[in-house]
Amino acid sequence: MHGRRPCVTEQEEGSEEVFSPNRGSWHLLWFCKRSNNSTDLHIMSADLQSPTHRHPRRAWIGIDTSQSPPVAVAAWRSFGRLYRAVVPLEHLAQKRSGGARCSMAVSMESVFTERLEPPARTLEQAERLAAGMLDLRLPLPVEQCAVTWVPADAQRRSTALIAYAIDRKALNSRLAALEGMVAAERLVPAAHALWHWMMLQEPVTGENTLQLLLHAGKHHGTLLAGYGGQLRSCITVPPGDLDAVGRHLQVFATRWSPSSSRMLLCGEAADTALLESLRALPACADTDIRLADDARTCLASALAIEALGLNRGGAHEGDLRASLGGHPVTQRRQRRAQALQAAALLLAGLVLAGAQFARLHKSRRALAMLDQRVVQAANRLAGRPLPVRGAAAIELARRELDTRLHPEVEALGEPRLATHLADLLDAVALRRMTLGTLVVDDRRIELVGLADNEADLSVLREAARRAQLVPAIESMPTPSGRLRFSATLMRQEVLP
Repeated sequence: MHGRRPCVTEQEEGSEEVFSPNRGSWHLLWFCKRSNNSTDLHIMSADLQSPTHRHPRRAWIGIDTSQSPPVAVAAWRSFGRLYRAVVPLEHLAQKRSGGARCSMAVSMESVFTERLEPPARTLEQAERLAAGMLDLRLPLPVEQCAVTWVPADAQRRSTALIAYAIDRKALNSRLAALEGMVAAERLVPAAHALWHWMMLQEPVTGENTLQLLLHAGKHHGTLLAGYGGQLRSCITVPPGDLDAVGRHLQVFATRWSPSSSRMLLCGEAADTALLESLRALPACADTDIRLADDARTCLASALAIEALGLNRGGAHEGDLRASLGGHPVTQRRQRRAQALQAAALLLAGLVLAGAQFARLHKSRRALAMLDQRVVQAANRLAGRPLPVRGAAAIELARRELDTRLHPEVEALGEPRLATHLADLLDAVALRRMTLGTLVVDDRRIELVGLADNEADLSVLREAARRAQLVPAIESMPTPSGRLRFSATLMRQEVLP
């Protein structure tokens, strides 16, 4: 068991042993708790050689078909802890014949791996730009390939992407060769699953550390190189060609000049003999090499853990099957999710409609109460109950008030005849007429006096017409030679 602890800033550490009841194997899981109640899980040791049938339906199963016979491992979480168990192939065929929640590796000998750094601000923009960049690097058109994009930085602090691409015909031929096996829901490049598994096994301790993983298979080996916590290179090497591994290590050391390097050895062909052979290479003299626990099942475990959601941002991230149209199980799951979303939207619409109807009912009640108050006020103003309501009641009450207040309103609104007296008296004084009687009321002005001649009376008539009054003047001579006149000046609207 490796002596390095997975966490360096813990507040509480512990371990838990999980017992497989069928064969009596023990699974040891290290965990640490931080101050924010989050739990970081790191699998330090797990004896998965004994199969167990007890895993929940929600568990993801990783299938490594590069071995003969294939190896399947289930992974699930319970109460914040990660559990794994080897799954027998016959149990897998019975319980997961449709491939639901199963993940299968795509070996890297036919997969193109490219690290792209598009000039983008977000990962979404980077994916749109990366397609054209990848098309320039691939030996075949990108339209003929099944492609999946993975952020190079697990923390998504940069927009660098790792692109995995494989010819669609090659991928279909591989799927056809696996006829009779479980049609897994996810098809994941082995390098992607192994790198994430390594990040759990060997957390980054320094930015200047070269991290290496060698997955040794019977037919080929996969060498992964990372620097600064990000995958930088993926190389396929012939089986047993240790010199090629040493040459690549020299290239990596020259390119990045790391202060230290570590290598994790896993795979079907990984054993102590291979470990000692690698340590004997001059290029690996300064490299800390160790053999992973349960090296034979590491790829299957990596597939299950990756699919379980650890360090994975999207449902189709790292899945090559999504480029082929998706798995039937995935399509059914998406349809169910869409149906649930539609039901949620419908329910939200019904709730909003109900709230709107309730608000409308409340508004109508308030309007009815206001209308009742207006009618009551109109009834009080009219002095009797009115046969109508609302605006009609207000108009009827106004007419009732106008009818009762009409005399006063008319008297206040009409111009008084006294305002015309000044003009009339000026005309009388100008013609040296003498007034004996002057009577003024609301309807007429009456004048009685003496004038020298008819011309004086004509001036009086003209002054009355200018004041919009109708003159009625009678005159008769006097013994003194003057004319006695009696004039009545009336408003036109009061004439009979």
